[in-house]
Amino acid sequence: MLVRRSHIVRRAISRVGLGLALGAGALGVAALPGASPAGAVACPNPNVNGTGLSAEIVATVNQTITQTVNAAGCDVGIYVNVSGVTITGSTISGANDEAILAEGAAGLTISSNTISGNGVSPNKAIPDEHTVTLDGVSSAAVTGNTITNNNGGGIGVADNGPVDPGAPNPGPGTAVTSSNDVISSNTLMGN
Repeated sequence: MLVRRSHIVRRAISRVGLGLALGAGALGVAALPGASPAGAVACPNPNVNGTGLSAEIVATVNQTITQTVNAAGCDVGIYVNVSGVTITGSTISGANDEAILAEGAAGLTISSNTISGNGVSPNKAIPDEHTVTLDGVSSAAVTGNTITNNNGGGIGVADNGPVDPGAPNPGPGTAVTSSNDVISSNTLMGN
């Protein structure tokens, strides 16, 4: 009898940190064609917004995110390209590249978060990698965050355009400026 591993079961096993690597045939489980290698964590949101990057969380309009985000296996912890998002009181770690990547967003608030241990497997095709990256973002507030021990710059703000500073794929054809952004009272060390 062929038993198939579901995506949910693989993620649950890896997320609780059992440290078990199940190979094909282990516990009567057969590998499926195209399945992730044993022990690999599949990211729930591949190629977000055509960036070529995967993300653990893709924010929705006016969403408030307050949680622990383990982005292991994903390029980005939280991806934002909509208005009115608040990320507060969260712990974000394990992303291959950026903990937070915002593109073309407006009214973004990133406050009182603990962001560490990101940039674990950086993509060399990303032109300007930072742990928190705002590309073409307006009216954002990045305040009171602790951003430490990440393998990348701390906080980056850039315009977006033919080159997307936070992703390996080109951005929009016309320039999208970053404006009216406030970055204050953050603690940054070891990035």
